[in-house]
Amino acid sequence: MANQQGCLDGAFAITGFTLRDPDVTQQSRGDLYYSPACKAMWGDFTVYETYSPLFPQLWTQPEYGGVNQLAASTTMYGPGNFTTAMVDWQQSVKFCASHNGVDPDMDWDSQGYNACTGWR
Repeated sequence: MANQQGCLDGAFAITGFTLRDPDVTQQSRGDLYYSPACKAMWGDFTVYETYSPLFPQLWTQPEYGGVNQLAASTTMYGPGNFTTAMVDWQQSVKFCASHNGVDPDMDWDSQGYNACTGWR
Protein backbone atom coordinates (compact mmCIF):
# COMPACT_ATOMS: atom_id res chain seq x y z
CA MET A 1 0.00 0.00 0.00
CA ALA A 2 1.10 3.54 -0.69
CA ASN A 3 1.34 4.62 2.95
CA GLN A 4 3.38 1.54 3.92
CA GLN A 5 5.80 2.14 1.02
CA GLY A 6 6.35 5.82 1.85
CA CYS A 7 4.61 6.93 -1.34
CA LEU A 8 2.15 9.45 0.11
CA ASP A 9 4.66 12.34 0.33
CA GLY A 10 4.00 14.44 -2.75
CA ALA A 11 1.26 12.11 -4.05
CA PHE A 12 -1.76 13.74 -5.62
CA ALA A 13 -5.07 12.84 -7.27
CA ILE A 14 -4.67 13.26 -11.02
CA THR A 15 -8.32 12.62 -11.86
CA GLY A 16 -11.49 11.30 -10.27
CA PHE A 17 -15.20 10.62 -10.58
CA THR A 18 -18.45 10.58 -8.64
CA LEU A 19 -20.58 7.43 -8.89
CA ARG A 20 -24.23 8.41 -9.14
CA ASP A 21 -26.85 6.65 -7.02
CA PRO A 22 -30.33 8.22 -6.68
CA ASP A 23 -31.01 6.22 -3.50
CA VAL A 24 -28.34 7.94 -1.39
CA THR A 25 -27.77 11.51 -0.25
CA GLN A 26 -23.94 11.48 -0.32
CA GLN A 27 -22.49 10.05 -3.53
CA SER A 28 -19.49 7.69 -3.64
CA ARG A 29 -16.17 9.12 -4.87
CA GLY A 30 -13.22 7.58 -6.72
CA ASP A 31 -9.79 9.12 -7.30
CA LEU A 32 -6.74 7.97 -9.23
CA TYR A 33 -3.53 8.94 -7.42
CA TYR A 34 0.03 9.36 -8.65
CA SER A 35 3.21 9.31 -6.54
CA PRO A 36 6.26 10.96 -8.17
CA ALA A 37 8.47 9.51 -5.42
CA CYS A 38 7.42 5.92 -6.17
CA LYS A 39 6.47 6.36 -9.84
CA ALA A 40 3.26 4.52 -9.12
CA MET A 41 -0.51 5.00 -9.36
CA TRP A 42 -3.41 3.60 -7.35
CA GLY A 43 -7.14 4.03 -6.93
CA ASP A 44 -8.98 5.19 -3.83
CA PHE A 45 -12.76 4.73 -3.58
CA THR A 46 -14.93 5.99 -0.72
CA VAL A 47 -18.52 4.90 -0.14
CA TYR A 48 -20.49 7.07 2.27
CA GLU A 49 -23.77 5.16 2.00
CA THR A 50 -25.20 2.58 -0.37
CA TYR A 51 -28.29 0.45 -0.90
CA SER A 52 -26.72 -1.98 -3.35
CA PRO A 53 -23.26 -3.51 -3.89
CA LEU A 54 -20.66 -1.31 -5.60
CA PHE A 55 -17.68 -2.59 -7.56
CA PRO A 56 -14.52 -0.42 -7.71
CA GLN A 57 -11.92 -1.65 -10.23
CA LEU A 58 -8.40 -0.63 -11.26
CA TRP A 59 -7.52 -1.51 -14.87
CA THR A 60 -4.12 -1.49 -16.55
CA GLN A 61 -2.85 -1.85 -20.08
CA PRO A 62 0.79 -2.44 -21.06
CA GLU A 63 2.83 0.65 -21.93
CA TYR A 64 2.85 -0.06 -25.68
CA GLY A 65 -0.70 -1.39 -25.91
CA GLY A 66 -2.24 -4.77 -25.41
CA VAL A 67 -5.01 -6.44 -23.46
CA ASN A 68 -6.66 -4.62 -20.55
CA GLN A 69 -5.93 -6.33 -17.22
CA LEU A 70 -8.00 -6.07 -14.04
CA ALA A 71 -5.31 -5.13 -11.49
CA ALA A 72 -7.53 -4.76 -8.41
CA SER A 73 -11.20 -4.98 -7.52
CA THR A 74 -13.56 -5.57 -4.65
CA THR A 75 -17.25 -5.58 -3.81
CA MET A 76 -18.45 -3.02 -1.26
CA TYR A 77 -21.74 -3.63 0.52
CA GLY A 78 -21.74 -0.56 2.72
CA PRO A 79 -19.85 2.55 3.76
CA GLY A 80 -16.07 2.32 3.72
CA ASN A 81 -12.90 2.90 1.75
CA PHE A 82 -11.04 0.74 -0.75
CA THR A 83 -7.48 1.61 -1.74
CA THR A 84 -5.96 -0.53 -4.47
CA ALA A 85 -2.44 -1.84 -4.66
CA MET A 86 -0.02 0.41 -6.54
CA VAL A 87 0.78 -0.16 -10.22
CA ASP A 88 3.69 1.07 -12.35
CA TRP A 89 3.01 4.54 -13.76
CA GLN A 90 4.40 3.56 -17.18
CA GLN A 91 1.33 1.43 -17.85
CA SER A 92 -1.94 2.96 -18.96
CA VAL A 93 -4.25 3.00 -15.94
CA LYS A 94 -7.92 3.78 -15.35
CA PHE A 95 -9.98 3.58 -12.18
CA CYS A 96 -13.68 2.74 -12.31
CA ALA A 97 -16.70 1.86 -10.22
CA SER A 98 -20.03 0.38 -11.17
CA HIS A 99 -23.31 -0.92 -9.85
CA ASN A 100 -23.15 -4.02 -12.06
CA GLY A 101 -19.70 -5.55 -11.47
CA VAL A 102 -18.29 -5.39 -15.00
CA ASP A 103 -15.89 -2.96 -16.67
CA PRO A 104 -18.09 0.16 -16.66
CA ASP A 105 -16.16 1.96 -19.41
CA MET A 106 -19.07 1.61 -21.81
CA ASP A 107 -19.77 3.13 -25.20
CA TRP A 108 -23.12 4.49 -24.07
CA ASP A 109 -23.81 7.22 -21.54
CA SER A 110 -24.73 5.69 -18.17
CA GLN A 111 -25.47 9.15 -16.70
CA GLY A 112 -22.97 8.49 -13.92
CA TYR A 113 -24.33 5.14 -12.70
CA ASN A 114 -21.07 3.59 -13.96
CA ALA A 115 -18.01 5.78 -13.93
CA CYS A 116 -14.33 5.71 -14.92
CA THR A 117 -11.44 8.06 -15.06
CA GLY A 118 -9.86 8.41 -18.47
CA TRP A 119 -6.89 6.22 -19.31
CA ARG A 120 -3.71 7.81 -17.91
